[in-house]
Amino acid sequence: MALPSYILCSQSGVEDRTTGFLSHFHVIEKIRFSRTTLPASQVPMSQMWLCAVWLAEEQDIGKEFEFETRAFMPDESALEIGNGTFIFSSSTQHITFLLFGGVPINGPGMLRLRCQIRCVAGGEWISQEYKIIVEEFGVPSPAHLDEQGGSHAK
Repeated sequence: MALPSYILCSQSGVEDRTTGFLSHFHVIEKIRFSRTTLPASQVPMSQMWLCAVWLAEEQDIGKEFEFETRAFMPDESALEIGNGTFIFSSSTQHITFLLFGGVPINGPGMLRLRCQIRCVAGGEWISQEYKIIVEEFGVPSPAHLDEQGGSHAK
């Protein structure tokens, strides 16, 4: 039965076409956000690269597996990121997603990214999960900016 190797979330990454080795850049351990009144078109777009790596045992080579990947928000609501099938053709399988705009954070707490697989011919789901701390910070009020010597538009 296939085994989880690791799951990781970063701002970007790359897979070497020759060796199949992965590089992850700017691993995401924490997300800080502020509620804003800006129109969606003015909120800076970010991206997240989600990568789940699975190890095949000898009997898994050549077999078809299905996968499901979801994000669980701090309020426990779920967002499907993707699903599909693959066939183990070597000892490892990489399942990667590039999420433009990140995920729609709905409050502080813990963001959980879960990838699970199972053999299409039958079997239990095997899952692995990546957790990201989500913190909210406030936008300083105009009065607070004045106290600190800052400025604001009037």
